[in-house]
Amino acid sequence: MTGVQNGHPRVGVVGADDRFDSTVADELTERLSLRVERVAPATVEAESFDCLVVAGALGEIRRAAESDVTSVVALVSDPDEESIAAAFEAGATDVIPRANGAEWPLLADAVRRAVADRRAKDGRADDGRADDGRADGRADDGHDDHLGDPETILNSLFENLPVHIFVKDAERRHLRVSSAFVDDPDYLVGRRDTELGEELVSDEAAAAASEDDRRVLDGDVSILDKEEYLPSREQWNLTSKVPWHDEEGTVVGLVGVSRDITERKEAVEELERQNERLDEFASVVSHDLRNPLNVARRNLELARETGDDDRLDTVADALDRIEHIVDDVLSLARGGATVLHREPVHVADAVQEAWASVDAPDATLDVSDELGDVRCDRVRLVRLVENLLRNCVEHGHDSSEDDGPRAGPTISVGRLDDGAGFYVEDDGPGIPESEREAVFDRGYTTAKDGTGYGLAIVHDIAKAHGWQVTATTGTDGGARVEVVTWNGPSE
Repeated sequence: MTGVQNGHPRVGVVGADDRFDSTVADELTERLSLRVERVAPATVEAESFDCLVVAGALGEIRRAAESDVTSVVALVSDPDEESIAAAFEAGATDVIPRANGAEWPLLADAVRRAVADRRAKDGRADDGRADDGRADGRADDGHDDHLGDPETILNSLFENLPVHIFVKDAERRHLRVSSAFVDDPDYLVGRRDTELGEELVSDEAAAAASEDDRRVLDGDVSILDKEEYLPSREQWNLTSKVPWHDEEGTVVGLVGVSRDITERKEAVEELERQNERLDEFASVVSHDLRNPLNVARRNLELARETGDDDRLDTVADALDRIEHIVDDVLSLARGGATVLHREPVHVADAVQEAWASVDAPDATLDVSDELGDVRCDRVRLVRLVENLLRNCVEHGHDSSEDDGPRAGPTISVGRLDDGAGFYVEDDGPGIPESEREAVFDRGYTTAKDGTGYGLAIVHDIAKAHGWQVTATTGTDGGARVEVVTWNGPSE
């Protein structure tokens, strides 16, 4: 059987429901201005068409596919994955789910593409135009007319743009999906967001997207540039949805686009973290460093004026204070960094290394021999422990009853009972229960000359490792900070 001769394209509609077949033919005729004919199933093989639209059973799809027609567009009643797959297996080259009228634009686009492809293969460039020219009277410039076809352009957008484009019907079911979001876009066709499964979209994200769909469809409003987070994909999207209207202005669906902005969000968050660190540096420079600098300047001037060398001791103390503050702020700036050089570290060794950096000649350190190992960044573990020990030295003194000289604290380091971490405690006055969360805030201190950064450093380093720190009461009523490493130190 030979193909259609040059002339107007022919489109056939095959089905078992005369009324519905007539509706299909009328819709295509109106939208495409093509010759659309109803065809009896028994005569399909004896006719010649550029495209057949089959609105019947799978047997009719197979019969149409066995004819000389290269394109068979199937209209299926059930927009589920099984029905669509069965239609393709029967020989359909395109499948459009029925959607209470919302399917007509998609069907028209599918037929237009099929006709253009068939006639381009047969070397017939006209689709209702004059043989030697264009519909607008301009001479053919040698380019294929179908390249400017809206469906060809639409297909290129759906298949090539690196963004998620989707079309949904009035029931919030996907009618068409680009390939940027999933490897198998057909899986989404006929499904609502709430039916896609946790592997693609979490229940919470699907419910939020479904509610947005309702707003667009019921309220005839657009949602533009909404940021959405998909936990199952660890991805941030920027999504816009607009109503899709038919020729009468009725909302029959929606069209949307989503763009992955994860890298942009991460860059913004990192910039915010950097700004916070800069603010901390500015705060230290403008406030915390000003006081010891003024002390050093005044005492240096007095030493020059009076020749009292004892004033230089005060200057040296102020400079030590400045160095301490700078070290703390640098630790804060680096403590939250995400790059960790993890290795097995013996906690007791880290404690001894940290203790060597603490100036506390009057304090006593008691370290358990059974602290075990923990996989971590050694340098930062030492810094964490150093700040815990220094906090005990600075806040763990116990004054005598007559307000005489204060004795140095006794500091104990041991393993938690469940083996999931370690603790550092002193025998001082302890931390009031109402302040046990606030002590890890940056800038919080109860000491006259405290920086308020020591335990904040501990918190940041622990957080970078995925650990947890809590303040509680020690064995002798003093302050105790527990570091839970979750999987615990291993022997």
